Amino acid sequence: MWAYLYQWQRSFYDRVIRNEKELFLIRRYIEQNPLRFEIANEFPDNLDL
Repeated sequence: MWAYLYQWQRSFYDRVIRNEKELFLIRRYIEQNPLRFEIANEFPDNLDL
């Protein structure tokens, strides 16, 4: 029943991880992304509102 209510997230795509280097880079991105968000919020002039 819920399947027809589901909508894909905008700008979402699947990615195949092909090797250890790609896995490392993806993990690093996931770990560092919240930090980048906090840093960006400290400088609101850089935000495109």
